[in-house]
Amino acid sequence: MMRAFILSALIALAGCAVKPAPSLSGSESVQVIGRVSLTHDGRRDAGGFDYRGSPTQQSWTLYGPTGTRVGELSAQSTGARWTPEDGPALQADNLDELVMDAIGVAAPLASAKDWLFGRVPTGASPTPAGFTLRGWELRWLKYNDAGQPRLIEMTRGTTRIRLVAKTWQ
Repeated sequence: MMRAFILSALIALAGCAVKPAPSLSGSESVQVIGRVSLTHDGRRDAGGFDYRGSPTQQSWTLYGPTGTRVGELSAQSTGARWTPEDGPALQADNLDELVMDAIGVAAPLASAKDWLFGRVPTGASPTPAGFTLRGWELRWLKYNDAGQPRLIEMTRGTTRIRLVAKTWQ
């Protein structure tokens, strides 16, 4: 179960053109709360997320389907850490490496500070509805009235992650 929620958060995501989104600069911080689902190896998991980001760090608090806190992924310039509610913590040099170590999938979570806001990350190849990065295809499917991505879908092979951003603060 921990593997599914880590992967879901990594990601964690078409049909419409890329729209401009707010940028994180200076000391700005943002919080995005929503739902996430993961389909991987024939299994589907779902839960909630609470993303908090600033120009220098980001964190994902993950919740199970009933709202129970599962754990927190956090990253800053000194490295990344997974702190589960139950079990040992994991550390890595960066968020993408942490996810790979934890679940064996190289999902581009470190670049969420861009794609969560509708921006194509550095090193990605733009597409009409999103971008591709390290084998992942991300598409922005729906936007809210403020032009922020509401439904985001990420796919790589048979793995699919969908995020629904419900609240932006």
